[in-house]
Amino acid sequence: MVLSTALTSPSLVRSMLLYCTEGLQASTLTTRAVSHLHVTKTKFWRWLGLEIGAAFFLGISMGAALGLFAFYTSGNDPALGVTIFVAQFISIVTAGLTGTLAPLLFSFIFRRDSGQWGGPLETAIQDIIGSFAMIVLSYHTLLVFGTSEIDPDDRCGN
Repeated sequence: MVLSTALTSPSLVRSMLLYCTEGLQASTLTTRAVSHLHVTKTKFWRWLGLEIGAAFFLGISMGAALGLFAFYTSGNDPALGVTIFVAQFISIVTAGLTGTLAPLLFSFIFRRDSGQWGGPLETAIQDIIGSFAMIVLSYHTLLVFGTSEIDPDDRCGN
């Protein structure tokens, strides 16, 4: 089946982990900006806007690139291309948001070392939302727009 080949393509699977890099980058930049007093309690909104804007642009560009890649490797299946695009976009924007908010939350509200405490929170949220987006979007998009090979009563083996 062409669809299963596209979903298990090593380059597609590896490139879908880009959201992890986005979250780590946002967290590192925010932690550094807080430690050097470039971001304070009174002016963190501007920083948050800049980081979310960067995540939005990265999500659109990487989602489009990976969506096109999935589209072509699946034998021109638009449902798979759109699914990969949307899931990648949601994952990257979520990673940018949590990567930026975690250091701000731990630094300004909890008064803890954001470098130590932010990582587990970011990773958990990013993995849950990224996996949820991919699985749920894949199921529903492929059910509506995909090939008729998916049984509508199939609920993960039940």
